[in-house]
Amino acid sequence: MRNAFVDRLHDEAIALLLASRDWATKGASALSTGSDPIENLKIATATLRLTALVTDAVAWTLAQKAFAAGELSEKEAMADRWTPLPLTAENFTAALPETLADLIEKAEMFHRRVTNLHAQRRNRMNRRRSR
Repeated sequence: MRNAFVDRLHDEAIALLLASRDWATKGASALSTGSDPIENLKIATATLRLTALVTDAVAWTLAQKAFAAGELSEKEAMADRWTPLPLTAENFTAALPETLADLIEKAEMFHRRVTNLHAQRRNRMNRRRSR
């Protein structure tokens, strides 16, 4: 991967991480005041799912930045520990606050992109090795 591509991807991941942090620190606390405990649990669980999606994608982009900078070999960057986890929050956003539901949707789309990029890179690497 080109450095500029990885940098843009990482910047997008960090922007999503910051938006998620802002939600967790401001949005969720404002909504939970005086709310139903079950509703608070749904919001807390959804916020945890959001955090998992975003941090998993950020970890992958950091490994790719390290590879692009020559700090990791391609084999190390494609190691199982950097493989994005099969995370999803599908069918979970129906009754959530709009801001949180939007963030989860963006995080899932970004996570799918990262997962697809990882699979493409791993396939290319494996094809080169089998030659």
